[in-house]
Amino acid sequence: MIAFLTAKLSFALSKRYAAFDVCRLVERNYYRRSEPVVQDWITQCRKFANRQPIFVGTDEAILSINDLLSSVGVSHLNLYTPSENREIWENEAIDTGIRARDFLGKHIVIYEIISGSAADEANLEPGDEILQLNGEPVNTVREVVTRGGKFVVSRQGMKFEVDVLARALSEDLGPQLTLASEGVGVLRIQSFLAQYFDKSAWLDLSQKISDLDYLVVDLRGNGGGSFPAMLRAASSFHCKPVRIGHLYRGASNEQDQMDDELAADAQLEKLAHVDLLALTTFPDYPCFGGEVVVLVDEQTSSVAEIFADSFFNRTHSQVWGRQTAGQVVMARWFPLPALGRGDYSISIPVAGYRDAQGIEIEDQGVNPEKLLEYDLADALKGDDTWLKAAFSELLN
Repeated sequence: MIAFLTAKLSFALSKRYAAFDVCRLVERNYYRRSEPVVQDWITQCRKFANRQPIFVGTDEAILSINDLLSSVGVSHLNLYTPSENREIWENEAIDTGIRARDFLGKHIVIYEIISGSAADEANLEPGDEILQLNGEPVNTVREVVTRGGKFVVSRQGMKFEVDVLARALSEDLGPQLTLASEGVGVLRIQSFLAQYFDKSAWLDLSQKISDLDYLVVDLRGNGGGSFPAMLRAASSFHCKPVRIGHLYRGASNEQDQMDDELAADAQLEKLAHVDLLALTTFPDYPCFGGEVVVLVDEQTSSVAEIFADSFFNRTHSQVWGRQTAGQVVMARWFPLPALGRGDYSISIPVAGYRDAQGIEIEDQGVNPEKLLEYDLADALKGDDTWLKAAFSELLN
């Protein structure tokens, strides 16, 4: 009985231990930790940890800790559950396979179906409009992605019903090159996670890109990933080594340069010994010298924003779309074992970023040279308004 009560008390106190761990990790690792406002926040964090109720659920504890972390006002400072970590790092989630856009809250229209998903097996197509889910009107895109059931769908004016069950889905977000016509391609980069940028595979793909005359680089929805992976991609568009920016931790001039090495430990080890880490494109990659239109949107974030921003300093390049997320720091993930079994962790910004002009993109985002809107009539035909606009610019 004593052992049981001891275990129960230890579990109850675990949320308080986790809160203290969060305070400690931010104090030791956040790159702006010496600033007075952050020091004040750390003091408040410890008071918060002391006030954590003993008997509180894990979900409730995580919600309250994330509310506290959000008050710092920086991106990539967040506590993640095991399922959220799998979604971020392995692209695995409970998912119907539907990818849709919301037109003013009145029309939810599919633009893509993930191959092998439940939606694919149900023969849904780009251009289909989702009218109802389980007898209720559909209000958000998230509903049709994460909730399964009976969908009422409109296709070219004809309504039908189809059952689509959300299930575990692991999506391949590797870069994809498609040819629109002779000499014209679309390079879709949905992620810069390291697993998608094996050097030999990217060399092969960049060789194919270099043979084209015109290219659309589609970064819509790209949530970022690895800094060296992003530099590998950028090296195929800047045809000689170009410094596109730097990571910084402090005010000294001691600096080094990021290597063409995907291992996160190698990057962090180098950053631990300097205050400035230059981000310079790498030599010896096949390079595309033709005209480029880069597409970005509100979900383009992190290193994808750095990649897009570098094209403002490249000739024959334009950046179109919507203002990006403005979430550009280098973060490191730390485990939080106090929360129990599973991969609970906290991401903490360990370095900030400034571009080649010394400008910070964090909280600002990348402002495209031309704003684009989606056209409902195009969407209902399965067409992509933004791609049509980019092709028109490149070919006329």
